[in-house]
Amino acid sequence: MNHATGAKSVRSVPLRSRLLTIALAGILPLALVAGLGMLSIVSEQTELAKQRSLEATRLAATAVEVELSRSLNVLQALSQSPLLDDGDIDGFADMVRRVLPSVPSWYALLIVSPEGEVLRRVSLHNPPASRTIAEPRSFAEVIRTGIPQVGSMSKGPGGVWGVPLRVPVHQGDTVHYVLTAVLRPQGVADVIANRRLPAGWVNTVLDSNGLRIARSLNHEETLGMPASPTLAAILQENSGEEGIGLSMTMEGNSVYTSFVRLQPSGWVVATGVPTEVVEAGATRVYTLYGGGLLLSLVFAVTAALFATRRINVPMRHLRRAAQAIGHGQAFKAPESEIEEIREVGRALESAAQARLSSEAERDNMLSRLELAQQDLTQQVSDLELVQDLSNRLLQMPALGDQLQAIIDAHARCTAPRMGCWRSATVRPPCAFMPRGAFQLLRWRSWMKRSPAWVPVV
Repeated sequence: MNHATGAKSVRSVPLRSRLLTIALAGILPLALVAGLGMLSIVSEQTELAKQRSLEATRLAATAVEVELSRSLNVLQALSQSPLLDDGDIDGFADMVRRVLPSVPSWYALLIVSPEGEVLRRVSLHNPPASRTIAEPRSFAEVIRTGIPQVGSMSKGPGGVWGVPLRVPVHQGDTVHYVLTAVLRPQGVADVIANRRLPAGWVNTVLDSNGLRIARSLNHEETLGMPASPTLAAILQENSGEEGIGLSMTMEGNSVYTSFVRLQPSGWVVATGVPTEVVEAGATRVYTLYGGGLLLSLVFAVTAALFATRRINVPMRHLRRAAQAIGHGQAFKAPESEIEEIREVGRALESAAQARLSSEAERDNMLSRLELAQQDLTQQVSDLELVQDLSNRLLQMPALGDQLQAIIDAHARCTAPRMGCWRSATVRPPCAFMPRGAFQLLRWRSWMKRSPAWVPVV
């Protein structure tokens, strides 16, 4: 605030700052729109990657379900054998031994009585003999419902992991036997390995108890282990048949995990996609956006600085020209491709010309004023002289003295405007005399007594 005038002072801002502000104001809306578009693209790419993961999980779950259905169908076909109806267990065992090579995913086939006693164990690997079953829960469910069951993975007598697939053998309305095929976890691992997932993706198959049946990465090392805490939390929070969440792998890698629950077995097939794979597209978009924005800023700043230089140089010339006008010095208007600056230069030239004309007119008027002042001063002096002469004439009784006083006064009045010479002689003056001077010379007899001033041209 200017306290002297009461007006608010205006803050001085460099031209460079104004141009940079204009450049940034032009970039800001574009950057905002591009940023919103980028966020939309990133969100769509993330959702697309998640959907790809879910599709891969569905395909893997379908393959595992097909493998289970194929094994159950084989078991159901075997359960219809007349040998079992006749109670010929040895003959049935011989037939199964010939069938087992065509089902490489089976480790063994058990013929179990309704009481849970293993009547015969058929295998190509000669497992230890045992009369008890390893996983009784699914066996009890078969006896109760009379329908095929997929059990939970457990270890058999030889300490080998296996998954029991149980099918009842009916005689009338009662269950006479229970055929149990021990599915090797490696068979399930081979199924998911055939999916040929992209690098870094991980497939996992869990049984109804959450134990790991198969894994596409480090299968043997993780066999029989529970799901990772983060995966278990995702499964607990999502009770639906499908879902997606963020989890950590056994190796400590962050992955987007999609899962599918198989019914009625209760198995879970999960696929983990590394977060860097999902976010790779977003990273590329961010990089392109950031690079483009930075490049735009560099171009805008460079253009603003270039324009500032192209404006400031002629503006300095204009400032010097204005200073030259103030000092009355000659100057040359700056040359510029900017029309406004050229117009200011032409206006300064016009102002300089107007100043010169005004100063010349002022000097002329001052000269005339000085001459008028001198003439006025002379006239005032003459009037004072005449006034003084008038006062003295009243005091002079002699006519000669009066004439002498008049001649002296006249000489003093006209001396500045006429040539005068002093003479003590009675020689007549030059013939070039002003009007009335000849009559004054007739009195030259009085001039003999004292010198006189005689006005001449």
